[in-house]
This record gives sequence, C-alpha cells and structure tokens, in this order.
Amino acid sequence: IGKSYKAKKVSSGDIQIEVESRSQSSALVCIKKLGDIPVSITKHRILNIVKGVISESELLDCSDSEIEEGLREHGVVAARRIIMRRDGKEMQTKHIVLSFQLHRLPQTIKAGYLNCHVRPYVPNPRRCFKCQRFGHGSQVCRGQETCPKCSGNGHTPESCENTVRCANCKGDHPVYSRSCPRWKAEKEILRIKAEQNIPYKAAKAQAEFASKGTFSEVARRGVAPLRKSVETQTSGCLP
Repeated sequence: IGKSYKAKKVSSGDIQIEVESRSQSSALVCIKKLGDIPVSITKHRILNIVKGVISESELLDCSDSEIEEGLREHGVVAARRIIMRRDGKEMQTKHIVLSFQLHRLPQTIKAGYLNCHVRPYVPNPRRCFKCQRFGHGSQVCRGQETCPKCSGNGHTPESCENTVRCANCKGDHPVYSRSCPRWKAEKEILRIKAEQNIPYKAAKAQAEFASKGTFSEVARRGVAPLRKSVETQTSGCLP
C-alpha cells in the first residue's frame, strides 16, 4: 500500500490503518497475511462514512430511495428526509440527510441541474428518556426513572406539579429545553465531531480546550451560538 499511511493500535487490540487514496484502500483489503500471520481487514464502520445535509424544496416530491439512487454517483449510500412533528402531525421538510461513503464531505453535489450546497449534519444530543442524561438510550440505562420537568423521581411528567428544574444543569427549565447549557455544550461537541469527522472523545477534548475549562464549566456557562450555514437555493429536480 506504499508508505503514505497512518497506523495505530486501538483499545480493542486491533490495528487501525488510515490511507490517503482509494487504490491504497483496495490494496489493503486484499491482504490476507502479514508474513505467516493470517489477518482480516474490515472497513471502519464510522470513519469511512460522512453525513451532510442538503436543503432543496424542488426535491420535496422525491422519495428517499429516489434521491439515494439519483445521487449514488456522488458516493451517496443513504438518504433520509428530516420529518418535523407539528400539532401531532408529521410534516416533510426540504432538508435531506445524506450518508456519503467518503472521508471528506463534498461542498456541493449535482442533482439533475440543481447545484446543492452540502453542509455537515450535526445531530441533536442523544438524551435518555429514563434518567434524562446525555449520551445513551433508555434501552441500556441503569439509572433511575427521572421526571424531565422537575428532575424528581416517582411520578410521570404528565402528573408533575413540582417546580421546573433541569436534571442536567439544575437550571429553572425542563431537561429538554434547548436553552440548557448542558444541551448547548453537547451540541457544540457534536458540531466539532461532524465538521472534522473525528471521534466523540477527540471532539470533546477540543471543545474543552477551546473553552479553556473543563466540560462541566462549558456546560455551566453554555457555548457561543452555532454558526449558520448559507444555503444556495435553485430550482430543478432529479433526472
């Protein structure tokens, strides 16, 4: 595969190899032995996929599968339209999350005669609906059932009459409020992770360094407002 690559041993004992070209990647997956030692090569399930968002009202009538098929030549392997819920009803939006089998996100892609601006997909922080903490789901949670409104225990949010108190930052808002400093701090980490395509741990370290404080201080203070991307709007449809 040449000399232009990076290799490091990870916590599982496996060796992670980062190459610079598709030809190196193709050569690497063909390796079956290192000397007399049998080896197996598998693609990293996260680092070889980047996610971006396009926003095109002209594609509202196209299904996810049609968009995926039409953009396959750009390395798109999955497409998912963002759905909003309003007044109990689901509403389709013009925003589409695209998964690219690439190392870097393209700035623009062509969809028919549309020139679509691609911006990094930054998901909202994952919050457990059981303990209300960030970073895991309720299926694997070992914490205590916690009310999302008052952070108390032993009752449902529907029956809650207590003073509003966040379970994460102890502020006077429900845990799901987007004004929560802890929510903003988590969102900032996910933004760094998405824009630089790096693991969560590395993104968290960068956020801490940039804030010149610990993660708890970042959460307590909050972070600067997220930067807004400029969208390029044109008209057209997929072929």
